[in-house]
Order: sequence, then C-alpha cells, then structure tokens
Amino acid sequence: MWYDRRIKGLWVAAEGLVYELFDREVHVVKPFVPPVEWVRVRSVDFGFTNPFVCLFAAIDYDGRLYVYDEHYRPGALIKEHAAEIQKRGPARWTIADHDAQERAELAGCGIGTSPANKDVSLGIQRVAERLVVLPDGYPRLFIGANCVNLLKEMGTYVWETRKDDKPIKEEPRKA
Repeated sequence: MWYDRRIKGLWVAAEGLVYELFDREVHVVKPFVPPVEWVRVRSVDFGFTNPFVCLFAAIDYDGRLYVYDEHYRPGALIKEHAAEIQKRGPARWTIADHDAQERAELAGCGIGTSPANKDVSLGIQRVAERLVVLPDGYPRLFIGANCVNLLKEMGTYVWETRKDDKPIKEEPRKA
C-alpha cells in the first residue's frame, strides 16, 4: 500500500496486506551499524533465477530486532553470495531454507546455517507481533532505510484472493 501511495502516487486501501501494521514512519530507521554488543543474526532465502536474499539483523538489549542490511542478488553462485555475506562480519546464527545442497555449499564457504521453520502462518504471526507498537512507544521490529527490497516486500506482500477478489487470510500470494 505505501509503495503504491508514496512511490506511484496512487490512492489504494490497505485491504489484503499481510502486514497491515507496517508503517514507514514508525518501523523504518536511518541506515546504521549496530553496536558490537548487540547480537547479530542473519536469514537466508536461496535463489538463482529469483534473487538470493540474506538479511542482516541485530537484537538490542530490549529484544528489539533491527534489520540493518540486505544482500539481494539473482543469478550468482553460492560462493559469490558467501563472499558478500562474510564482508559484513560474523553472526551468532544464520537461519536458511531447507535446501541441503545450498546449505552445505554455504557451510563449505565458512557460513554454517540452521534450517528455518517453514510454517508460513507462524512466521507471519511472529513478524506481525513485532510490528505492534508497545506501551513504551516503540515496536519490536525496525528496518533500515537501505533495505530497499525488504521494504518493498513489506508494502506489497498481500493475501491470496478468491475469485470474488476477497482476501484469503490464511495464504499469502506467492509472487
């Protein structure tokens, strides 16, 4: 919705957005390097034709998650992605898709991974919970303004629709 409204200049409703609580004014922060004492983590979504994505995040002393960088690139080999990931420094853990070969190739390049929980509903619920603004005035998820692909996804991730164009709340559109 925000992408259509602010970039394309269209007036569109939020109906059907998976992350209805996402608000650029609240959840987007200026690019920054997290303090060294914050726990650094990564998540990987393998791809070749579709982009390979690695999100770099840090958890602050209050348990808030800051996604501060992204690596987003189609058409490259795992060793090329691994080199880009390693340039950004170590992480306490890296969660990745279940693809055994690609996880083994990353491990061979020095990046060990744990398999992701692929329960889509649970993942959506966990992200949505972090978007809620708490009584202290802050959410538990922030995204760096430099993470342009993740931000675009947050504003365009919608529920699959039925033939009558009403959203199906249990299934996000695969696009």
